[in-house]
Amino acid sequence: MRKYIEEVTVDKATGEENKSVKVSTSLNYEKIAKDEALDGYYLIVTSETELSLSEVIEKYRGLWRIEQSFRITKSDIHGRPVFVRTQEHINAHFLT
Repeated sequence: MRKYIEEVTVDKATGEENKSVKVSTSLNYEKIAKDEALDGYYLIVTSETELSLSEVIEKYRGLWRIEQSFRITKSDIHGRPVFVRTQEHINAHFLT
């Protein structure tokens, strides 16, 4: 909700922007309308340009399996957060 609120410091007497006076808040209706236009849509951003749309969606839907296996692995061996991507680096991280 905070992303839709604009705060501007305005001098009441002159109406000019001034950092040392009261803050005026208002809703940013342009941002609200932009977000409303996408309500109900499913957006996925990917760098995989060779895959078809259905393949991208299928891969995205399969991410929960990977996340679940990481969660189980980390909880079983009390691993700290892992910030590696390749299979080789993941194996090395948990091996050490």
